[in-house]
Amino acid sequence: MGASDAVRVEPQLQALIEGSKSLSIVHAVVAPGRTEPRHRHPGLEIIYVLAGSGQIDIDGKASDLGRGTIVQVPAGATKAMTNRSRTDALEVLAILVLEPGAPPVSMID
Repeated sequence: MGASDAVRVEPQLQALIEGSKSLSIVHAVVAPGRTEPRHRHPGLEIIYVLAGSGQIDIDGKASDLGRGTIVQVPAGATKAMTNRSRTDALEVLAILVLEPGAPPVSMID
């Protein structure tokens, strides 16, 4: 499995809010036993765990994830989510607040 097999990202919804920001909503699934590639977003990211459990590393600080967990990732912070289960997917809804036209993601690893 390559890095692209670790995370499945569903089509996203984007909308302009307050005329100056872009709101992007992404459904992502991290496969069992996998870690998503480390990356950063230029804007604020809110992550809501829909199913599964795991861990998120934000700028070197690890926190546990479980169903119903909400995590705020500051703009520009590096992050990666790890699914520690061997059988169940880690499924999240990520809400990003971005400047219109800004690249939504920068890969680190």
